[in-house]
Amino acid sequence: MNGTLRLYNTLEDFKDVDKAQIMANVKTQVTANAQITTDSAQSLLGFVMIAFADLKKHKYYYHILYPALFDPHAVATCIRETIPGNVDLKQIRRTAMENRRPWFRMTTEEYSMLVFVDPGPLLEGVLGWPARNMIWTECRDKTKVLCLAQTLNDTKMFSIQQKCASDSPQVTGWEKNETGAVAPTIVDLAPLMDPRRLAQEAADLNIRLIKWRLLPDLDIDRFKTAKVLLFGAGTLGCNVTRLLLGWGVQNITLVDNGRVSFSNPPRQSLFRFEDCVNGGRPKAETAALRALEIDPNAKVVGISTHIPMPGHVITDKATTRKDVEKIMKLVDEHDILFLLTDSRESRWLPAVLGSAANKTVITIALGFDSYVAMRHGSGGTKERLGCYFCHDINAPGDSMKNRTLDQQCTVTRPGISYLAAATGVELLAAILQHPLGNAAPATMTPNATDALSADTSLLGVIPHQVRGYLSHFQNMQLIGEAFQYCTACSSSIQQAIHTDGCDFLMKALEDPSTAALISGASSLQIDPIEADPIDNENDINNESDNGNEFCLL
Repeated sequence: MNGTLRLYNTLEDFKDVDKAQIMANVKTQVTANAQITTDSAQSLLGFVMIAFADLKKHKYYYHILYPALFDPHAVATCIRETIPGNVDLKQIRRTAMENRRPWFRMTTEEYSMLVFVDPGPLLEGVLGWPARNMIWTECRDKTKVLCLAQTLNDTKMFSIQQKCASDSPQVTGWEKNETGAVAPTIVDLAPLMDPRRLAQEAADLNIRLIKWRLLPDLDIDRFKTAKVLLFGAGTLGCNVTRLLLGWGVQNITLVDNGRVSFSNPPRQSLFRFEDCVNGGRPKAETAALRALEIDPNAKVVGISTHIPMPGHVITDKATTRKDVEKIMKLVDEHDILFLLTDSRESRWLPAVLGSAANKTVITIALGFDSYVAMRHGSGGTKERLGCYFCHDINAPGDSMKNRTLDQQCTVTRPGISYLAAATGVELLAAILQHPLGNAAPATMTPNATDALSADTSLLGVIPHQVRGYLSHFQNMQLIGEAFQYCTACSSSIQQAIHTDGCDFLMKALEDPSTAALISGASSLQIDPIEADPIDNENDINNESDNGNEFCLL
């Protein structure tokens, strides 16, 4: 049976539909097909469904019209007759199955009859709904009708004749709902669905609406299949996690060895007061747990482990080596790395491993009223983009040494972490929607009204780095090429990783000058160890970040 579905965008449109006009249109179509030929039988049957789907509340509204022709002034007779013995019901059933028509004429030397395939219930003297159109078109003269039921024993024969007062029939057929009223049916599936499933459908709907209404070519699976590793589960880590969930990312791992302190919940959006008592809960596991409360269908894992840092004292080499090996394994298992930790040197090891494994690496760092969100370059070409350490000639060292307690604490304007986290995650979103991924060339537009170039992503430009200045409410896009002597991403450092692996990393962690010597950066300065190891970025002062594990105030 063929039919027409009219799906309306709003409930108001559904309620305001002109059903009388729909019936008039159906009448015109059906009567035009009302020719007394067996080929037209299928065209005389059909349906019209009007519907509205409330995808957020999982309520579905529909009303179905099964059009039937009738004449209110017609005189019809329907007399039950005995099926002649020479009628081969089995042969007629086979013919009906082959024809696949609602009714057809069957004529032999011995008999002539109209065979009606009755889909209705087995009620005495009652024919199925499609019989109305058959009688209107086929039974103006007295006609024998064999009503072929689901079983041969229930098959019956009638002698039917209808004398119509007019050649212009009326149409009926709007379905009744469960109360017996000719009104739409409402199906509420929400109580029947698993709450976890409801949460997943609602979350997915947010992304699908972007695809349906604005960006038909949006590749949603790129978000769902991405495996993201976050180094740092504090202010930036919490915000980035929530934003990734918003884009539908389902695989997130957080790495941090800090504990939640009483100063954290006001600025770190995944923590509560109860997480701070009794010494504080581990940040990584707690952030993962809170993220699962937001999206129980995601796979969010928190791992409490120390991130070894160059220049920091190593008290237990065996434990440090295990930490390095664990981080190396985590990097191999993920596609995307976010560097969100609270000191410059804590980003060095993930940056080195991400570069060596050619992962997509995004660094987000904060100052008091400024921030930077940047992607590290991919590939081994000379034109590749620089990483977070490419503007340094000094090997990273212990930036916490000889700092007072107030200098170790995070000092930023409260709103800047949200701006920075959003910029970093949207940068990733643009990367994922570009055919080249992180290998896409850096693009920038001086003005928001400028036309986008051909190298842009589906979501717009893919800058190398964005620097924001809250004091001026301005953002700046910059592009920097990779530094051939970089202590994190240079080809010599990558070669050392591929050749010596963990052994090289242990040496570089114990003695920061190792990375400078291998990369060649030591030839550009006198003594990297005596140089000020404190972050020397020109634009990001007092760089700090999420969940400072050194600050317990």
